[in-house]
Amino acid sequence: MKRAVAAALLCLPALNGCLSYAAISPGDVPPARAEVQVTLTRPMDFAVTDLTVRDVVRVRGEVISADSAWLRLSAFGLRSQSGFGYQAAGETVQIPRPQVAALQRRRVDPARTGLLAAAFAGATVAIAALTGALDVGGGGGGRPGPPPQ
Repeated sequence: MKRAVAAALLCLPALNGCLSYAAISPGDVPPARAEVQVTLTRPMDFAVTDLTVRDVVRVRGEVISADSAWLRLSAFGLRSQSGFGYQAAGETVQIPRPQVAALQRRRVDPARTGLLAAAFAGATVAIAALTGALDVGGGGGGRPGPPPQ
């Protein structure tokens, strides 16, 4: 049982590889709670907790609300023009819609998911074959055992 739990926990990081960001139109209104990545038309400053992250060019977060004027996110990642990344803790940031150059929504990537499933199936068969759990040999030609008493 402990081995099964450990194996499941080791597979969790691999499942993250099944997700990717897919471009959607910057004018689209993403649904609430969708995970998005926003690329800005120009660097902006955002107040996060007790500091201001300057020259931000990309924001990752979960949509709180969106309309034609603003995009409000619960931010968990900001990237500055210099390449500095800041991990936020869900602070609300507001982005004016005209400042949205590109918008991407996080989705399941079918190609990556298929590749992971094939790798998992191959590993399962290989482990079963190595441990003898996969007995595909013939029934043998020996004599039958004694009858039950």
